[in-house]
Amino acid sequence: MQLSKELANVFRTNFSPQFEFFPTILTKGSWPCEQLPPCILPTQLLSMSNQFESFYLTKFNGRKLTWQSHMGNGELKGRVGDQDYEFSVNTYQMIILLLFNNYESLTFEQIAEKTQITSQDLEKQLHSLICAKNMILKCSKSKESKEFSSADAFQINHEFSHKTPKVKVVHVSSGKEAEVQKKQTKEKADEDRKYEIEAAIIRVMKDRKVLSYNNLMAEVTKQLQKRFQPSVALIKQRIEGLLEREFISRSVTDMQEFRYVA
Repeated sequence: MQLSKELANVFRTNFSPQFEFFPTILTKGSWPCEQLPPCILPTQLLSMSNQFESFYLTKFNGRKLTWQSHMGNGELKGRVGDQDYEFSVNTYQMIILLLFNNYESLTFEQIAEKTQITSQDLEKQLHSLICAKNMILKCSKSKESKEFSSADAFQINHEFSHKTPKVKVVHVSSGKEAEVQKKQTKEKADEDRKYEIEAAIIRVMKDRKVLSYNNLMAEVTKQLQKRFQPSVALIKQRIEGLLEREFISRSVTDMQEFRYVA
């Protein structure tokens, strides 16, 4: 995270971006996340993203950047009615709201086409923007209907008001949905990290040749703790996987001792 901050500071110093831009560089193994299709960024944000990507790749040749727009957030200044506001939004919400600089009204289908945000995520973001807590947008759909149709139209709610100029747009989600997402994220994290754990086990065993279970667990944890804190259960699972594939073997005289198989 510190390296990410330093890179962002160097970029801002050298390139003087048109607006405050704080990219965060995360490694896939340490910060696993759901892989979603890329969305269409507004022209200003796309230009800045491309500029930063070129800057980054000149410093780290051979690496690849994949923008995770669904994980971003920002501050969006705008006038609604006769009042100026500063909206704290996620990137998807920002992309949707910026469309209304150029359009008075847009249907669900048109927003989906212009942003390429997946239907499921677009539903969530639009619900957040029209809900009673926020209501920045108005929608033509029936209140009785929980789902949007492709023809449902959206426009800025010019009667929107808030007690303070700074507005944090609340993301609307059910408790059940949050639990499902939490479970999916953990499963994805375990899947991505298992290869790093196996690589660490092999490095340790190749160096030490023979090692007890407790010492192997301790050394693998020490190697990985700067990137993430592996669970005992996950390390044990990966040890069993390497035993099955005969990268390591158990000692004949002590089942709690392992040997590296050359």
